[in-house]
Amino acid sequence: HYLPELSTKQKSMNLTTYRKIGNAFREAYGEKAGWAQTVLFCKELVRFKEKTIESDVKARKKSKTN
Repeated sequence: HYLPELSTKQKSMNLTTYRKIGNAFREAYGEKAGWAQTVLFCKELVRFKEKTIESDVKARKKSKTN
């Protein structure tokens, strides 16, 4: 994690957290921070899609056995 203190303690986004994340990205990636955020977000979309497909497959198998 870029900000370990945010890993599990906080469940919702607020202005302070938003600013901490933005500042960490700007510090790490400079003027490319927006691009870096987009790339990381797209990577998460792929992971989300994979999890969704797995859930759909499990649900279909379960409905066939019932």
